[in-house]
Amino acid sequence: MEFSHCLTFIKIELHKEQPLLELRAFRSGYFMRGSILAWINQMAMFGSLLLITLFLQQVKGLFVIPQAVLSSIGLNIGGRLFEKHGARLVVIVGISHRDLMLFWFRTRLKHDADQYVRTEGCSETIR
Repeated sequence: MEFSHCLTFIKIELHKEQPLLELRAFRSGYFMRGSILAWINQMAMFGSLLLITLFLQQVKGLFVIPQAVLSSIGLNIGGRLFEKHGARLVVIVGISHRDLMLFWFRTRLKHDADQYVRTEGCSETIR
């Protein structure tokens, strides 16, 4: 049913004089690649945010309020850097930092998750 609604929406929007969403923009290769990269970036960012939050709460027993506070501070700093240096530098540094931290979390979380399964996780299932 959702697929038929999606097709109906596309058909209507392509024939409108002033569409809500200009679907013809996706004909441009640059726009299409940019949209796909933005989608992958959002998946990585929000997925890691969810997994890190769950890990900190369940395995480490930490609260995530400091994470929210640090995020708000980081957003303000990023906004000021954007105004001062422009988007290109801020985006390159931000994405590079995110990738490094995701790699570090992957190695760190794998070690902690394996240790959790060996000690606490298995002992809870045996009881």
